[in-house]
Amino acid sequence: MGLPVESCEVLKGPAPFWGPGGLMCRLQVFSECDATAVQPQVMLPMSADDLRGHEVDRLLAIQAAVLSETGWCLGVSREGLMQLSLMSWIDVPCEAVEALDLGNAVALQTLHLLMGGEDDEEDADDLLSLPGPRCNNDTCH
Repeated sequence: MGLPVESCEVLKGPAPFWGPGGLMCRLQVFSECDATAVQPQVMLPMSADDLRGHEVDRLLAIQAAVLSETGWCLGVSREGLMQLSLMSWIDVPCEAVEALDLGNAVALQTLHLLMGGEDDEEDADDLLSLPGPRCNNDTCH
């Protein structure tokens, strides 16, 4: 993830940290017996309160597309910011890192769409064509 070793402690708890795309991220940790899994989350630098009128319609359309096509849920963080949360738990560190990278890409594209970027139809197609994580037990791609 490009974090200095001394910064890796922030990954253990629900505290937000700066992710690979310059957005705030968080790993929700679930532990039971000897098994630990994380749920990556990426915060967008905007609040749902910032949206009004037709922007809310756009938000709902984007939310549906992001969920159905990428497996990320667009909601609100405990800090009141819009947030993407992966709908599954990951127990392989390599896959968690790749999911955070993908989450940052989806978040940046979502933010662009929410802000009314040009060529919204093309951008929506780009959002839906983002690749999923590719990781096996030996290597990360």
